[in-house]
Amino acid sequence: MFFQNINYWIVITATIVGMIVGFIWYAPWAFGKLWIKSKSAPAEKPKTSTWIGMTISTLITAFVLATLFNSLIIVSLWGLVLTAFLLWVGFAVPMKLGDYYFGGDSFTFFLLSVGHELVLLIVMSLIIGIFG
Repeated sequence: MFFQNINYWIVITATIVGMIVGFIWYAPWAFGKLWIKSKSAPAEKPKTSTWIGMTISTLITAFVLATLFNSLIIVSLWGLVLTAFLLWVGFAVPMKLGDYYFGGDSFTFFLLSVGHELVLLIVMSLIIGIFG
């Protein structure tokens, strides 16, 4: 069955690591200051509901990756990275391009956002692919 062999502990682990990737990526000492500077809207302190929403969306991403990897045959680390890259090119970049073209944010903001998505997909794919 489609959802039969999913390791939910690994999905939760990938979610936690995915959130940590976001904390690091957008930290002031990493890309946080540049990201805030490149936003078209003023920066606000995130609300609790924002963190809950991001955690749920990261959990959904981890679950979908686990479901996808459950039905694919990937035999190497390179295969996991390539799959993550193709998901990024096929889904994350085109969707973020729409936000860039119609949202009024800078190209720097776009690059920081899609860069985060690429790192997130690769890290989560490696965790789920190796341990899931």
